[in-house]
Amino acid sequence: MGGSGGLLLIGEVTVGGASIMWRFGRVLIGGVVSVAVDREGVEIRAIQNLVNFDGMRVLEVGCGSGRLTWRYARDTSSVVALDVNGEAIREAINTTPADLRSKVTFMATDIAAFDVPESKFDVAVLSYSL
Repeated sequence: MGGSGGLLLIGEVTVGGASIMWRFGRVLIGGVVSVAVDREGVEIRAIQNLVNFDGMRVLEVGCGSGRLTWRYARDTSSVVALDVNGEAIREAINTTPADLRSKVTFMATDIAAFDVPESKFDVAVLSYSL
C-alpha cells in the first residue's frame, strides 16, 4: 500500500426527501481517521422522519460522545448508549445535560458483549457504527 493504505467510505442516501451525506475518511497506516459530521442537521431530521421517539426505549450503538444522542433523547422514555471508546463515553457522561441524566445511560462496551433481552428496547439507533 505504500504507506497510504486504508479505506474511504463515502455515501449519500435520501430518506423522506432529505439527503444524508457521510464520509468516514481515509484510514492511513499509522495515521488518523477523519470524520465529517452532519453540521446541517440533515441526519437527525431524516431519522426523525423514520422514527417517532416519543416514549420509546432506545438502544444507541456507537454513540461516541453523545453527538446524536442529545438530538433525540428528550423525546424518549430512556436511552442506553454504547460505545467501545471509553474516553468518548467519559466525555458523554460529563457533558450530559442535567435534564437528561435520569433517562440516558452511557456504557463503554461492545454491542457483542452487551447482554439484554430483546423486549427491553423499542428501537435501535446505529450511527458511525460500521
